[in-house]
Amino acid sequence: NDSSMNITIETPYDVGGFYPVTLTVEDIFGCTNSVTRDIEIRDIFNLYIPTSFTPNNDGTNDAFFVYGSDIDPDKFLLEIYNRWGELVFKTLDMNEPWIGNNGVAGVPDYYVPNGTYTYRVKVHSLSEQTIRKEVFGHVMLIR
Repeated sequence: NDSSMNITIETPYDVGGFYPVTLTVEDIFGCTNSVTRDIEIRDIFNLYIPTSFTPNNDGTNDAFFVYGSDIDPDKFLLEIYNRWGELVFKTLDMNEPWIGNNGVAGVPDYYVPNGTYTYRVKVHSLSEQTIRKEVFGHVMLIR
């Protein structure tokens, strides 16, 4: 009587949804039966935020941006502050990176000096609207 099982279910890593899973059993006489059910795999709500970047147009780490999975693009906020607490960059577009410029409306656009800047990121889960994250941290700009 071998009742041990080793069941492995594989789903795409970055795509949540409903997936059909079929369990088939066979008795000692060779008779089989199966049942299929849908299981829900939820998206993983993750954020990745770099700690430094080098906006010197060398093609490597030239922009600061937030990325992750299960992020609602319509409920995104990124703010960058200098060491005096002045807002130097703000975007509601998660695809708009910060390239080290002062990009605040009404302020002349110029490149900010090397240094450490504080960021504030607000994001919401796309699959579960009640889940949100607000993250504060520092990023070092080095040209």
